[in-house]
Amino acid sequence: MKKILSAVIVFCVMIFSANCQADSITKMNSMIGTWYDVNGNPALTIGSDYTINGCTILEVIECGGYENQTEYKVKIFENNGFRTLQLRHNKHFPAQNFSEEDFHESIVIDEKNIYRKAKHQKHYESIGGIYLGMTKNQVLKLYGEPDRTENKNSAFHYEPEGMVIIFDCGIVSAITIYDYGDRKFDRTGLSARDSVETYKKIYKPKADISAVNPAFYIGHGEVIGFSRPGDKKTRVTLE
Repeated sequence: MKKILSAVIVFCVMIFSANCQADSITKMNSMIGTWYDVNGNPALTIGSDYTINGCTILEVIECGGYENQTEYKVKIFENNGFRTLQLRHNKHFPAQNFSEEDFHESIVIDEKNIYRKAKHQKHYESIGGIYLGMTKNQVLKLYGEPDRTENKNSAFHYEPEGMVIIFDCGIVSAITIYDYGDRKFDRTGLSARDSVETYKKIYKPKADISAVNPAFYIGHGEVIGFSRPGDKKTRVTLE
């Protein structure tokens, strides 16, 4: 009896999945493939047959997001029943417009676990030895405990250095430096005291991201952004 019931459930799941694919599940197309943990181990597989680690995807609902990230509710069928995942797809700006790989593209599941598209992490730029994709423990080893934190330790403030480091599930996702500190970009030596024009002259950006708030793409999925008009403090951000 149990086997018959299980077979009926699986059959119903297959029918439901087939009906959903045309209008919702295809949103997963850009995420198909193997995703890796912070140590470079394969940890998440999204199959072309619309599965997550072998579990059938039943429905995908887009829940909003920002310019470089999209949030979804993903309903899957596991051995012990149905489950809904919160999935956030971080795609670092316009790297898809270029032939090079976006080394910072990632998927976050239930705001707990982060998986990266690139097996071997690389960075284009760094600030004071800190780069995107670095772990929180690596930052602590290099700089020690921060002067203060925000948002449940997802933001480290190093006040004398004029630097704020933002983490996403324990991984550096953005680094901001202010003009009152001494931190500089390691590749070029530029600081928050240098102008946007100087940055553009030195980096020769591959694309401008925003005409309103200056920001441009430098490579590997990384963007340099600047203070917004009216900001009280002059800052530069690598993200």
